[in-house]
Amino acid sequence: MIELKKHVEKAVRPVRTWRDRKLKMREELLAHLTGIYDEEFTRLNDHDAAAQAAIERFGSAEEISRNLQASIPWRVQIVWYIFGGDHENTIWQATLWACRLALLTMIVAGIPWVVMRVVSGDWQPAEATKLWFLFTLYGFAMLATEIRFLAYHCGFLGTALSVPRSIVWGFLTWCAFVSLPALFLSTDWIGPSIREKFFGNDEKFLMIAAICAGLVMLTAVLAKTKTMSKHLRTVADLEDQHRQWLELELSE
Repeated sequence: MIELKKHVEKAVRPVRTWRDRKLKMREELLAHLTGIYDEEFTRLNDHDAAAQAAIERFGSAEEISRNLQASIPWRVQIVWYIFGGDHENTIWQATLWACRLALLTMIVAGIPWVVMRVVSGDWQPAEATKLWFLFTLYGFAMLATEIRFLAYHCGFLGTALSVPRSIVWGFLTWCAFVSLPALFLSTDWIGPSIREKFFGNDEKFLMIAAICAGLVMLTAVLAKTKTMSKHLRTVADLEDQHRQWLELELSE
């Protein structure tokens, strides 16, 4: 019954965790509440009365919600906050998630790496800071364009499959792989010492550009495999189930 689903949703919706975990919570709670309802209907032989009695036996949604939240490990909650919470899984939200991932990676891994190189005397602080900024910006551009390319290439994240758009974003992904470092390295902004130590000569850079182009093509091929297609369909089905629960209008 719809009232049973609404009571379950009132308990699960405020919980701060990933939507696949929330879907599992909904299924388990609804199965338990439905079992109680069946017992009450056998006793009362009235649908509305049985639903009300089952909800009273089941407990208040607020208390159940607090217990569910307490069952979520604190590590999961921290990651949930960092990567944007339980927003709609759209291409814009995925892009924001990618930017957070790039920034977090450069904070957790990039800063210690840069500090070690400065302490060891390989780089000057100003040059190391510029290089860190370059790689952070590089991560933003690369992940954001790659997500859009895959979204149009496979037709997920709320987008329709589009060959022309996937070609455009595939080209922009390659540009993000190659052009952004080339833009900085072609100037004196980054510093000649780092350019020579880290990136080498022009032949090495051309080889990196070719490898990046190959990675973009490999991503496109892998995204069309049966395993990935099955995974994307599973994700889409979970999104549909999640959306159906969110469409329930809950009373205060």
